[in-house]
Amino acid sequence: NNNNNASATTANTHHHESSFTGGAAPGSIGWQAPEVLALRTGADPSPSPSSSSSTSASTTATNSNRRSVDIFSLGCIFHSVLVPSVHPYGEWYEREANIMRRSPTQLSQLLADKGNIAGYDLVQSMIRHDAHKRPSAPQICQHPLFWEQNTKIAFLCELSDRLESLCETTNIFSGNETTSDSIATTTATTTTTST
Repeated sequence: NNNNNASATTANTHHHESSFTGGAAPGSIGWQAPEVLALRTGADPSPSPSSSSSTSASTTATNSNRRSVDIFSLGCIFHSVLVPSVHPYGEWYEREANIMRRSPTQLSQLLADKGNIAGYDLVQSMIRHDAHKRPSAPQICQHPLFWEQNTKIAFLCELSDRLESLCETTNIFSGNETTSDSIATTTATTTTTST
């Protein structure tokens, strides 16, 4: 089913979504990361590595930037597969403006109906405006969206046990302290140990 959606997405590249590879801004119009759009349109791009950095460090940063550009485009593709043929930044004529405005107008569709919370979480992280905050390819592969059913059940059971233990602990101590940070930390730790 997802393969059909992916095929439909590929076939849905219209004449106005021209692709090009020459110069410093390869890719399809409307699917490019904001830093690529900034370079193409002459806007001030993200700060480059310090001139005092070594050549190897600069090369590493450049490779990392290239990968983050691909992650952004892949996030848009993921959205178009999870919500068939719907681009997270809207119609072709408004996509680039919405990308630069940090306004993924259609992203909320992932939460419609039954709600694909895992899909929403992954896509929104992949299309972050700040390239340095986008996940790496290995991190994407470890995301709960791609977990097997048994892994999801094991995670929920372990999380439930930890939350129950946490609630019992906080009931022992008096006070009105909030436990949201502890719960968040517990969840993050559980996610790390489960992947």
